[in-house]
Amino acid sequence: MPAERSLLRWLLDRWRRPPGRYDYARIRLTAADIQAKAYRRHLGGGADKWDRRGRFQVVLLRALGLEPHHRLLDAGCGPLRAGVHLIDTLDEGRYCGIDFNPDFITTARYLVAANGPLTAKSPRLERLDDFACEQLGDDRFDWVLAFSVLNHCTERSRALFFRNVLPVMAPAARLVITHAHWLDPAAFATGPLRI
Repeated sequence: MPAERSLLRWLLDRWRRPPGRYDYARIRLTAADIQAKAYRRHLGGGADKWDRRGRFQVVLLRALGLEPHHRLLDAGCGPLRAGVHLIDTLDEGRYCGIDFNPDFITTARYLVAANGPLTAKSPRLERLDDFACEQLGDDRFDWVLAFSVLNHCTERSRALFFRNVLPVMAPAARLVITHAHWLDPAAFATGPLRI
């Protein structure tokens, strides 16, 4: 009976969740989950298209002008679906991944530590709440990527993202946001960002 109640609660929670919202805060991963790559089932496309979707993000950014010497902030990096490819593409010390889920950051660190060439690239991986980029210190980024991140956020979180990411963007930096059906271009008519 308790298992049936848990299943019913899970189904009701899924049904009540607004469209386009997935509760990443609830995802917990054990060491065994990480080693078994169970984290792959928690992101869009699932395990079947994991590497393909990660590589796509690199192709997209390269087509937009990303170069190996650029500094990249991967906001909502998760368990490095794109991050492993981005770290490999960029020069040493040029990748910074942030996420609020501690188990995603633990997974990201595990993946980097298990791969010598990625470890040699010295990526920075940080757990931050509310896109608190001021905790990154004096780092300034040429690129900020929010790939299918803000569409899962509340309006409050999106406002925090824009407020907190601007100070860490270098002059002439580029911000790439995908899955932005919620975005109102008029909101950027007077600010420092241009679409």
